[in-house]
Formats: sequence, structure tokens, C-alpha cells
Amino acid sequence: MMTGFHLSFVPRWLHHPWFKFLVNTPFWCGRQFYRGAWQAFQHRISDLNSLIAFGRILAYFYCVFATGFPTFFI
Repeated sequence: MMTGFHLSFVPRWLHHPWFKFLVNTPFWCGRQFYRGAWQAFQHRISDLNSLIAFGRILAYFYCVFATGFPTFFI
């Protein structure tokens, strides 16, 4: 069974799950969406910023869980 897709010309340490976790951790990449979602939350409305921020946060925590417990999804 194949555990992951690896390109032969990319160093092995770049494929390590914790490296991928550290690269994906910064939240400033989508700060305009988080700011807009927070403002919408304060006004008790929903907009596209809310959708994008919520999706990004859920995807991030899914990846954190998958990195911490890799055998859970097998």
C-alpha cells in the first residue's frame, strides 16, 4: 500500500508531516478574511469572508489532527 506521493527530486525532509504542519501554521496569510469574518460575526451576519475563514480554519484543524494521529484515517 502506498502511504504518500513522493517526488524523487524533492528532498525527503520536505515530505515530513511536521514540516508541512509548520509551513501551513501561519494564519496571517488570510488575515483579511479573518478580519472580515470577525466583523461579520460581531454584526451577526454571514458573508463570503465568513465562509472562507471558516473553511480555512476547519481545513487547518483537520490537518493538525491528521498530522497528530496519522493512523486514525486508515
